[in-house]
Amino acid sequence: MKKIIISSVLTTILVACGGGGGGGGDNGSNSTTSAPAPSGSLSASELVVVAKVDGLIVPGYPAVGNNLPPVALISGQELEIISDANATISSDLNGAVAALKSTTPLNYKAILAANRNTNATITVKSAAVAALGATVPVVIQVAQFQPVLPKVGEAFVYSEKDEKLDGTFIVFENTKRKVASVNSDGSWTEQFLNPLDQILSTVNLSKNGNRTSMLAVGINSQACNASGDREARFSPEEKLLDFPLFVNKSFDGAWLSTCGTIDGQAESMTAKVIGFENVTTPAGTFNSLRIDQTIVVTNSTNSAYLGQGYTQKAMLWFDPVLGRMVKFVGQRYYDSPAVSKTLVSKANIELVSYVRQPFGANNIQTLSAANALLSGVPQPASSTVTFADTGRYRCSALSSGEAYSLYLQGHTYLDRDRDGKPCEANDVNIENVSYGLGPTGTSSLANSNNQCYVSGYYRTDGTYVQGYYRSCSTPLQPSTPTSSSTPAATTSGSTSSTSGGRCYVNGYRRSNGTYVSGYYRSC
Repeated sequence: MKKIIISSVLTTILVACGGGGGGGGDNGSNSTTSAPAPSGSLSASELVVVAKVDGLIVPGYPAVGNNLPPVALISGQELEIISDANATISSDLNGAVAALKSTTPLNYKAILAANRNTNATITVKSAAVAALGATVPVVIQVAQFQPVLPKVGEAFVYSEKDEKLDGTFIVFENTKRKVASVNSDGSWTEQFLNPLDQILSTVNLSKNGNRTSMLAVGINSQACNASGDREARFSPEEKLLDFPLFVNKSFDGAWLSTCGTIDGQAESMTAKVIGFENVTTPAGTFNSLRIDQTIVVTNSTNSAYLGQGYTQKAMLWFDPVLGRMVKFVGQRYYDSPAVSKTLVSKANIELVSYVRQPFGANNIQTLSAANALLSGVPQPASSTVTFADTGRYRCSALSSGEAYSLYLQGHTYLDRDRDGKPCEANDVNIENVSYGLGPTGTSSLANSNNQCYVSGYYRTDGTYVQGYYRSCSTPLQPSTPTSSSTPAATTSGSTSSTSGGRCYVNGYRRSNGTYVSGYYRSC
């Protein structure tokens, strides 16, 4: 057998791959950070505690006393507890685990992970005054993610840089994966395209996004064996992903990869979901699940392996909302030291860009049922269920983890700019405007300078005008330009006494010279 897999590592692992090893951490039992007693006496009568999740202060903090507000986070998020004075900080994680980042007399920082919904506690005791202390209740929720159902026409473009054993590199720029068809059972077919949109291969995938076959077609003349066969098969499937995915989950798989009727190799895999990590690629920044994975290839008929195989260790970052791998870093270790130095040793793959089909009227499509939901939370009866914006949940009062959890449950209004990422800075600004607040959260009706806030809007040419303040004076009726080129002289828009809480915006001229007539907008 000449080769079982197309030369680009990309073609073998784009839907998902992994490897590598995690670090140590708290094993779920009590852990303690002790501080030396400070010199002198503590002047404060209370110990002030701040709680943060993924760097954002939890609502209700800073706080003092024993009845502190609960801190809710999703397994895999970072918890930080800060004391205003030297203290002994201990944790009772009730079976959860912690990857410690910082343990000082003033600070406890760790990524918490659990495979079930867990109630934990962090205790802070003053190092100087024994009577002073605080207990932080922590609720660790397990988010379980299901595969994302693709749509025909969606495309994902990746770049890949492989290093060979001899130290030289192979670069694959802008390889596109385009969804060609989707079957009723959730499986689908994708085309691999080069930068000229010429077809390289056709890949069939299971409903979990794992390959079942790959056929080299079009301009791709590369066969998978010496006999010229171009179709590789994976039986029962190349199990690189196992849904549902959740932090701290371990899974494994085994399959047979074949080419033609006589060539093949046995492959096995072990993997663990480490936690959420922000990863940046040319396509943007993604809040992704990091998966460490090891693949072992044995009994290969590939002559390049000299009758043996290899072990591949890798890390991949999988975005559960996008439903795709966004970054992959891996390395292969060949069983025989005598293999050709032209074989691939290391691979680095990144998502460059992507095109998603619209979610539809509810802007969530199958997120509530087929994409992700918190374990233990009642699931909507239908995948089309979304929740109305009643004002109960606002980005300004939610941590990033809480916002993400609510978004996946169907509170899609938290993603007001519809980019798939709820409660980012732009979402907060839009939210403030919709509730009668300016971008900074100040009242839009009027301030000491008698200013009215005008919500952002789209012009007819498609450009977006950011929200801004205009002076509020006496009620005015709509003004019209005195000619086609010159608007009537008017005062800035003002609050109308008969508009029911609406502000009148006077006509104005755009930078391109066109005139916009006066109109009413919500205040």
